[in-house]
Amino acid sequence: MPEFVLAIDAGTTSVRALIFDSQWNISGRGQQSLSLTSPQPGLVEQSPVELWEDTLSVIHRSLDQAQLVAGDIAAIGITSQRSCTVVWEKSTGVPLTPIISWQDLRGVQRAQELTELGFPQFPASSACKLEAAVDSIPDGRSRMRQGELCWGNVDTYLAFKLSGGTLYATDLSQACATGYLDFETEQWNKVLIETQGLDLSFFPILVDTAAVLGDTDPSILGASIPINAIVGDQQSAAIAQDCQKPGDLKITFGTSGTCNVHTGTNVVTIPGTYPLVLQRQGGRTDYCVEAMIITAGAALDWLGTTLGIQEISVDLDSFLTDTTGSESVLLLPALQGLGSPYFQPEVIAQIAGLTLSTTRKQIVYSALEGIAFRAREIIEHIEKSNDVPHLRTINIDGGLTRSETFTRILANAIHKPVSVCRHPEAAALGAARLARQADGTTSLEPLRQHSLVVKPETEMKPYYDQLYNRWKTQFQLQDLVTHRETV
Repeated sequence: MPEFVLAIDAGTTSVRALIFDSQWNISGRGQQSLSLTSPQPGLVEQSPVELWEDTLSVIHRSLDQAQLVAGDIAAIGITSQRSCTVVWEKSTGVPLTPIISWQDLRGVQRAQELTELGFPQFPASSACKLEAAVDSIPDGRSRMRQGELCWGNVDTYLAFKLSGGTLYATDLSQACATGYLDFETEQWNKVLIETQGLDLSFFPILVDTAAVLGDTDPSILGASIPINAIVGDQQSAAIAQDCQKPGDLKITFGTSGTCNVHTGTNVVTIPGTYPLVLQRQGGRTDYCVEAMIITAGAALDWLGTTLGIQEISVDLDSFLTDTTGSESVLLLPALQGLGSPYFQPEVIAQIAGLTLSTTRKQIVYSALEGIAFRAREIIEHIEKSNDVPHLRTINIDGGLTRSETFTRILANAIHKPVSVCRHPEAAALGAARLARQADGTTSLEPLRQHSLVVKPETEMKPYYDQLYNRWKTQFQLQDLVTHRETV
């Protein structure tokens, strides 16, 4: 039996194909940037044709680099960005709308309307945009009722295309981000669908995260390959880091920071976070809560451009050599408002404590501390909930975690050991892992070999406790918490 597994990771800015061997080493990879367009202010779209063509291209590149053919691949796992919306023709697979990004704001008013009707929604969710997408198609409602149309997030679209139209499905980790999933029944919310004048038959079938879901059309890749996993990107990254038990936590530090905490087999609601399905396998559904640090790595990107220090994007640790700390500088990373637990979009980024002797390195160091303190806020907020088990492990991944300086600051700031995922493609790794589980492969190399544990320095606890309290006081964050909790 072939030992290689192919993971497709369709993100917001790029699509990647990675081939893993049985030791979870990358044997081949292909990557292609994806363009985002904004035809009007607030609208964010992508081309489904470009996504499909680029997906095929990166798959072939990964096979070529690994010196393999499609028949050498045992299974495929698909992971992707969530909450996007695209409609296509069922008989041909031809897209009839652009991919409406999760970043798109056309659903803001509809989110408010649906919430008032008793269907709480975030503007990013597909439930706030699907009606408009269908109505943009000539005779869209009529064609939808006649069964001529399909819709989905990019995971569903890619699975449909790869299978030649035989696999029209999504898993619960993706479905829960659409706004259409009924958490109690784990089925599509029929009442919401009927309220919007849509048909249940228009929706993809709901499947397990890891299962033998279908096969690729041999005419597309040159072989029939089982498609064994569909999973949301953040949940996939958590699975890659063995977040398999209640209390396991992971934070992905990329442009933003996304925190997911395994909460067990029951839906848990914590103010300032939102519940999601982590995965469903073999009739068991695991849930998580998700919290957002809206500005993480983006703060460093902004500082690099503004201060003219592009080298921090190349080697942050080398830039900070001989820097002992931030001195008096404090920074609140909020270039796009504050996420969890406040959800205050009007809050702006701030820098305090500048003096004539302040250096660029100290400002960058303060940014790392500010990001770490935002993580500490979220962790402390979640720990206060009686519905979440004791946090077992703090797992981290993402581009920012390649910096030893940042991981040390983070461990000291939260005063907990952090397990750093040293695998460069956590989301893809999770999808690959799930795909092999689905085909019954049990002798899998443990994923923990790809982690490095960074422990906090005991002597630094008083310093970071004092600095954290000064940081919160400087930016009046306690006032935001009080305001949010009393509204």
